[in-house]
Order: sequence, then C-alpha cells, then structure tokens
Amino acid sequence: MELLAIMKIHSIIIIKAIVRIFKLLEKLAEIGGQKIEKENLPPLTNQTWIASRIHGPTGWTTYSISTKDVSADNTTSIEETIIQLK
Repeated sequence: MELLAIMKIHSIIIIKAIVRIFKLLEKLAEIGGQKIEKENLPPLTNQTWIASRIHGPTGWTTYSISTKDVSADNTTSIEETIIQLK
C-alpha cells in the first residue's frame, strides 16, 4: 500500500509541475512571447503499473516493480522502481 501511495504522490507532483510550467509560459507571452493556448498543447499521458511477487507460505512481498510512463508529443519518459527482499 505504501508504494501505491508514493506513486500517487509522484503523479500529483507531475501535475503541479505542468500547471506551473503553463503559468510560466503565460507570463512569457505577456512580455512579448508567443501566446500559447491550452488547446494547442500536445496531449499528455501518465500511466503507472505496479506488480508484486508474494511468497506463498509466508505471504511476504518479495519483489515489487513500479513502471511509470509519461508521454507528450514525440517524447516518452519511462521510470522503473524495483524493491526486492534478499
């Protein structure tokens, strides 16, 4: 459950960063830059997958992987986080 909560926090941070960037672009347009409309921004996707292996007899999670895929326009960022008990 903690890993899922961490991933939700990362998603919120990304959304807040995008909002800040858009506000900065609006300010730049006010001082003479090109005006950017929200409708003209490329679509953004943010997908997260989480998988775990559970040790049968004990019920302990022995391995967890989280994959985050963020895409916009022709750019994709993939981040993997792995937690493994040894």
